[in-house]
Order: sequence, then C-alpha cells, then structure tokens
Amino acid sequence: MEAFAGHTVLSNIAIIVVDALDNYGLDGRSIVESAGVDYGIIEDPDARFSVEINHRMWELATEKTGDPAFGIAAAEHFNPGLLHGLGFSWMASNNLKEAFTRMIRFQKLISSAGGAHTVDLGDSVRLVAAMSIPGYEHPHSYALSILAGVMRMCRLTAGTETRPESVCLRVEEQGDCERIRQFFDCPVQFAAETNSLVFSKALLNKPLSLANPKVARLNDQIVVDYLARFDQQSLALQAQSKIVAKLPSGRPNQAEIAQSLNMSLRNFQRKLKLEGTSFREIVDHIRRNLAIEFIKDQSRSIGAISYNLGFTEPANFTRSFKNWTGKSPKEYRQSLNEKGKNSDV
Repeated sequence: MEAFAGHTVLSNIAIIVVDALDNYGLDGRSIVESAGVDYGIIEDPDARFSVEINHRMWELATEKTGDPAFGIAAAEHFNPGLLHGLGFSWMASNNLKEAFTRMIRFQKLISSAGGAHTVDLGDSVRLVAAMSIPGYEHPHSYALSILAGVMRMCRLTAGTETRPESVCLRVEEQGDCERIRQFFDCPVQFAAETNSLVFSKALLNKPLSLANPKVARLNDQIVVDYLARFDQQSLALQAQSKIVAKLPSGRPNQAEIAQSLNMSLRNFQRKLKLEGTSFREIVDHIRRNLAIEFIKDQSRSIGAISYNLGFTEPANFTRSFKNWTGKSPKEYRQSLNEKGKNSDV
C-alpha cells in the first residue's frame, strides 16, 4: 500500500500479539510470521516493521481468534518496559495529563504514522487514537488495543479503579461485546466518528503517587535518543538530542550543532526550515520543557537551573520563564506547593 511507504511500528507490538494468541491456544509465532513479521528480530528492542505488516497482523489475529475484543486481550499482555523509556516516563509523570502529553509528543516511537491528539471538551478531555496517513483507519483490534493499553497504563499509575467517562469505537457493534464494556467500565459508543476515550479533567490533574520528575526526565531523553537514531528523516529530533547534551555548557552554538551532525550551517538551517522549525525554536522549546520539569524538583535552586539550561545569569532565566508561563520561577514553584497542599485537604 503506497500510503504506508516508509512508516514503521515498534517491533514490541508483535510480542504482545504473539503472547495474546498463545493464550488462545493458537500458534502466535506462525500467525504473525504469516502476516510478514520477521520473528527473528522482534525481540530486538530497536527493531521495527512496516505499518502495512502491522495492519495485516492485527487483521489476521482477529480472524484466527474470532474475538471482537482481541484488542483488549492483547493489551492485557502489555507492560511499560515494552515502550523503551516512554512507559517509565509515563509512570513517573506528575499526573495523567502530563502522561498523555508525553505519549502524544513521543507517539512516533510506537508508530511513525501516529496522529493521536486531545480535544478539549470543557470539563473533560477526549483522547483520540488516530493515524497521520490520510484516509487510513486502524484495524479495529489495533485501535481497541491502543485504547485498552492507555487504560492499562492509567490503572497502573492512578489505581485499578480508574475509569474514563466514555469510550467511542468506530466499528459497528458485533457479537458479544460485553468484555469491552467490562474492561472499560463505562458507557461504550459503537459506530462513532473516532476511536477515543473521554476523561474528566479532575482525574487527569490528580497528582500521581509514583511521580518522579528526575526519572521522567531521564526516560524522556532515552526516547529522544531513540527517535534521533531511528527517525533519521527528522533533523529536528537529531538536533534536539545534541542540544540537550550541550545546554549545561551554555547556550548551544548553531554552527557546532550543525557540524556535529556532519552538515554545513546553511544546509542545516535550510532543512530545519523545510521541517517547519528553526534552531532558535528548538532551543526555546527544550529550555521551556526542561525548565518546568526542573522547577518541580524542590531540591534544585533557581540559580542551578539557570546554568543547567545555558543561561549566563539567573535574571535572564527568570525573564524567559515568565514569558513562557506568565509567572516567575519562584511564583510558579509556590503555585505548585499550594496545589499540593490543597490536594491533601
């Protein structure tokens, strides 16, 4: 299929499918191999295979099991370690809202054609499982596994009683779908416009007991490094990895970053422009995200954060932070402390 050209998914997805098929008493390995998966590589955490093969694999798995809820069966075999650093940075996030932001930001780790996004509904948020390939739809079982996988992660971090307000599935209701309803434990709408989950903002903003900004930040970098290696078409991602490493030594020099990527400065600037960004935008984006993460760590002084982000003076950092958030670093940290106290009441 021409639309799939160049798009890949993480090979660990096949491990989940094989385990689920084996649990049905089927030969999971032979089934995924008949879909085109090279079983010899799937246990290599860096391996990937095409979106087209992934599509065939899920359709074949559903056909062999005859189970419209196969996506849920597969998601039950998922564990955070299968997603490189993304699974662990999710678990170390401060709340589910932050975890969702990470998942969307790094979704190309799972599929280079990922198009997941959120929609603000007022008091609620809709998380939509979509693809960036025009006109393409997930196989039903794969879409269901994504939504069920998100719920599994939510329950691992926020508690087993965590539930969405509603679930939407594009597929028509077929056969016995009671397992789907039982798993999500909320109203399920079939033949919907999107494959999506709706969560209350109160739930998404609730602090998580496993929150650890340092662990989250370290695992974010693992994902960035992975994407820089395997998404070679994205110069911005490659540059981001180099910039993060240079920040403690001062504001990164654009020419040095270009040279480290074996490119001339002019070519570097031209390619970033083609990707819709610039060196300055990348640096500002990294600094802003890291600044907010660092401020949450009460053990870090404002001065130390300033120098770790490449600012020559704390006053310059304070000015930039206020432009990013509307608050000074001190005010922002105080607001976090007040939220923490209110959540304990």
